[in-house]
Amino acid sequence: MQDASEYNPSPRNTALIFLGVLTAALALQMTLWLSFPIADESWWAPDAAKIAAGTTLTPQDITYVHPGTTMLYPMATLIHSGVDPKTAVRVVMAAFAAICIALASALAYRVRPQNLWWLAVALILVADLRLLHGTPPSTAAALLTVVFVLLLLHARATRHPDSYRPMVYLGVCLGLLLATRFDTGAFILITTLPFLLYMFRLRVLVLLASAALVCVAANPHAWTDPLLYFSSIPQQIFANKALVGIDILVPFLLTFPFAILSICVSLAVVYRQSFHSRDNDVRVPLDVYLWFLGATLLITLLLAPLSFHPIRYYMPFYLTWDILLPFFLLVFARQHFPHPRYPWLTERRCEWAVIALIVATIAFRFVIFLTADTREIIL
Repeated sequence: MQDASEYNPSPRNTALIFLGVLTAALALQMTLWLSFPIADESWWAPDAAKIAAGTTLTPQDITYVHPGTTMLYPMATLIHSGVDPKTAVRVVMAAFAAICIALASALAYRVRPQNLWWLAVALILVADLRLLHGTPPSTAAALLTVVFVLLLLHARATRHPDSYRPMVYLGVCLGLLLATRFDTGAFILITTLPFLLYMFRLRVLVLLASAALVCVAANPHAWTDPLLYFSSIPQQIFANKALVGIDILVPFLLTFPFAILSICVSLAVVYRQSFHSRDNDVRVPLDVYLWFLGATLLITLLLAPLSFHPIRYYMPFYLTWDILLPFFLLVFARQHFPHPRYPWLTERRCEWAVIALIVATIAFRFVIFLTADTREIIL
């Protein structure tokens, strides 16, 4: 992601960023999740209550095929402790989102320690109202995808060819993703595997082993009857086949305008890197970039013809493009500045300009959100 000479992140700063963002994210996410409607709450609260009462879920239970166990069992733990089921759903989702947001911000700092990308990531995700659009596993899968992509960028940036630690981190994240939304996790694993083999060779075996262990450990459905659970996966994939949706092109563009812009800016950045690069340009890792761009296009092409494909199905990839937009803008600025005609327009001032635009966009979104029909916007 940058030259090796520039890669010198401070462990102390990483910890401070993680704790600071975690505190802010937990406060705001808890407020949002406890204040507004939750998609499919009437499914998750009863099933979590069943688990709290000692009942084993089966394919006849709606949440079984998702499986969302990374949230479902913490919800059941709270319910068993006396918390109201619907409140448990909201508290767990807020805490899960806050932890993922803090991890993403810390990883952004680790990848680009010399600029303010981490702050941009924190601001985008901490106040992102779109997290309320998804069902619990959809929102969690989107955030885990963000963390996975940043972990992959971090593994590329560290450039330790003999280190297995990045493979373990990627495997743990992928295992949690598989236990949260198996379809999203499987899609990411299948599409990224050729690139992982190219980048890390046989070390990928450590990643795969870690992912398998974490997936099983975090999915108690696979403990009680693994054959029943894994045979239910096709049911999960085709669960909404009989449902009919609505035309979503306009809602899609309104939901992910900055992700679309991010893709466009990234193409310009990568084109300049490939044909007009300078020695001091920040290098976008083309292997990671080509995988993610290709995977985004593929999932879009697969979902678009379906009769039912809500906006939340696109969140894992397009939410990640959102947090990548500030990075691509900063790379674009570094490719063009300092410029002899604009000596005052430094790279740091460009960073603060991006931060100011993010803050203004967040404020505008909150005004619309608080003055509109929030149930219609979210659900």
